[in-house]
Amino acid sequence: MEIKLKILNIMSKYTAQSVPNTSSTFDDIHAPDSSQRNRFSSFDDFKAFIRGAFISGSGIDSELFDVCVEFHTDIECFDGGDVEAPIHEELGWKFTRFSHKASEPLYAAFLRNEDGSLWQAVVSLWDSERERPYRYLAPTNNGDRAFLPPIPPVIRKRIASNYGIDVPETGSFWEWCTSIDVPRIVTEGGKKGLCGLSLGYITIALYGCTCGAITKDEDGNKVEPLLTPDLQRESE
Repeated sequence: MEIKLKILNIMSKYTAQSVPNTSSTFDDIHAPDSSQRNRFSSFDDFKAFIRGAFISGSGIDSELFDVCVEFHTDIECFDGGDVEAPIHEELGWKFTRFSHKASEPLYAAFLRNEDGSLWQAVVSLWDSERERPYRYLAPTNNGDRAFLPPIPPVIRKRIASNYGIDVPETGSFWEWCTSIDVPRIVTEGGKKGLCGLSLGYITIALYGCTCGAITKDEDGNKVEPLLTPDLQRESE
């Protein structure tokens, strides 16, 4: 089955960046100046900022946002005294309990794939290069994965209308996509991907515009470019 893979350049106020998939710690990533670690006044302030940047700033459907974005703090306490560090755990950071000051909280918005895995996190760490109060970070050793978020019924109906096809309202959307012969759109950045889906187009986001192909083998030798496994599966 031949699938046309197109590049969609949806302009966005904020763009995602690719990050190295190497072992890291919290101290490797945070800004040297502790006053710049977190520019948000509260967790609610961070959540409102992210929601506004995605929905109002990037044209992402609110129902799509709600099913694929979840918010977390660095330390989360539960009934029974259980304590978790979801940001460190999901991003694969080494964590020493109570290693940083309680006055310097860390917040994150997790972009989830349909299978529940973490594709990327927007973390409240100061980005000195871009001078903004957040950074896009991928889980350690995640590789060049594609963003395949859960697709709610409202978006499935929009896609069905745009393509003139029947789209099931339940079940795995991306597994169903492997059985149809329609164009996919490939773009860079999670928000652009979600914007394309919000408009009713089957859109697959990558970490960066060079993250859709394998150009080296396991030994580091150059090879003829091949699609990454995620894109290969969606193009068969």
